[in-house]
Amino acid sequence: MHRQYPRLVLGMKLRQLRLKHELSLKELAEKTMLSVSYLNEIEKGKKYPKPEKIVVLASALNTTYDELVSTKLDAELDSLGEVLDSALIQKFPLDLFGITAQDIIQILSQAPREAGALARTIVDITRDYDLSIENFFHAALRAYQKIHRNHFPDIELEAKSFRRRTGELHTWQSAATCLKQLVGADVDFMPTDHPELSRLRSVWVPGKRPQLFLNPRLLDNQKAFIVAREIAYHVLDLKARALTSPPLDVQAFDQVLNDFKASYFAGALLIDRAELAQSMRDLFSQDQWHSDAFLSLMHRFKATPEMFFYRLSQVLPADNGLTRIHFLRFTARKGVYRLSKALNMSDVNIPTGISLNEHFCRRWLSLEVLNQNTQNSHHEAIGIQVSRFLDQTTKFLCISVARPLVLQPDTISSVTLGFQLDNATKRKIAFSNDPMIPKQELGQTCERCPLSAQACQLRASSPTILEQASLHESQQKAVEKFIASHRRPN
Repeated sequence: MHRQYPRLVLGMKLRQLRLKHELSLKELAEKTMLSVSYLNEIEKGKKYPKPEKIVVLASALNTTYDELVSTKLDAELDSLGEVLDSALIQKFPLDLFGITAQDIIQILSQAPREAGALARTIVDITRDYDLSIENFFHAALRAYQKIHRNHFPDIELEAKSFRRRTGELHTWQSAATCLKQLVGADVDFMPTDHPELSRLRSVWVPGKRPQLFLNPRLLDNQKAFIVAREIAYHVLDLKARALTSPPLDVQAFDQVLNDFKASYFAGALLIDRAELAQSMRDLFSQDQWHSDAFLSLMHRFKATPEMFFYRLSQVLPADNGLTRIHFLRFTARKGVYRLSKALNMSDVNIPTGISLNEHFCRRWLSLEVLNQNTQNSHHEAIGIQVSRFLDQTTKFLCISVARPLVLQPDTISSVTLGFQLDNATKRKIAFSNDPMIPKQELGQTCERCPLSAQACQLRASSPTILEQASLHESQQKAVEKFIASHRRPN
């Protein structure tokens, strides 16, 4: 049970009983000889009174000491109790947004019956849609990144200072030597006779003689990133952390946040911020788009597409003034497309939480490059597109790269960086006006798209949701017309 839980429950009970007896805080203060401010803090869950004061309160409210201190709630508050004792309140990083559990309870306890119904609805939604606390953790992390424009100067400075002391870590072997000197950890390869481990990138074994095991099938730049991230845990003194990559279990938000910080440090350590920013200014100054130049730049930084694109999302807002951007990562396996990572810092709502039964619009550049890579799976496929959603006027300049996953050869991954095209962006990215860049109108999903099958040859499903909405609208209009025509005069 969370340590705040008894305080919060007592505060809720006290307020409920006070209102039941139609007592103001001042009147209860007079009856108990306790101050109004003290009673107010008890009701908000900020203070837990001493036993002798609980006795006085119980007597004034015509109840018992045991009833007040019991953490069992009555039927009216039972749903609130479930929320209070849930992982959502106990583990969710409310303080990250300047909110406390007391703030939540103070709001809910204003109308406990209605709040109980709301709490029950939230619990039912999370269960019906299989939303775990991990989903909430990652949503909180995305919000945290957006607040900071995905740029964290303190981590950048730590990485820059570390690079200055150790020199450039050009290979995973040099990074491994650095890790050995730092914490005495040996870097080795995972055995190949454990099929359960075949899709893991790494395993960290803590102890007095720690070890980092890498998947031997990883590319050299992936190995370098993982070792650099391990360095980050120790340089930044990050305690709560995952022992595997990707994490198999998430216990607390601190773990999610620390894993993110370690990855950020690794990217900053391997890809110098100033050098990347200047290289992108040089690339953006070109009047025409050249895919080979972009890929050549990515390879010069010895980065995988995901490492490179995500590092761009950290550097471009702060150093290049391109703040309205979004990052997407898709995977494709056996014709099934899945959005596995997203960060949207633009002014437009980029659809991400699409129902599992819907099909993303096949016109998205992210999906187009996946199909290109399917035809030539041994090479990176790159594409560029000026995109606009059918129901919006805002345009995006999108760049995507796709490649097969090393540990899952039957799965292809694409990463996309989109730039919201306003006048400032057009001035900063000269080739955004290149007439050779394809223009495309996009839908959200096939089920919501108004384009006919003749207008879109890529449609993967009929527009069932759009048709349902259209039917509902026509029914509504018909009912309104029917009522108006049969309304009797007064």
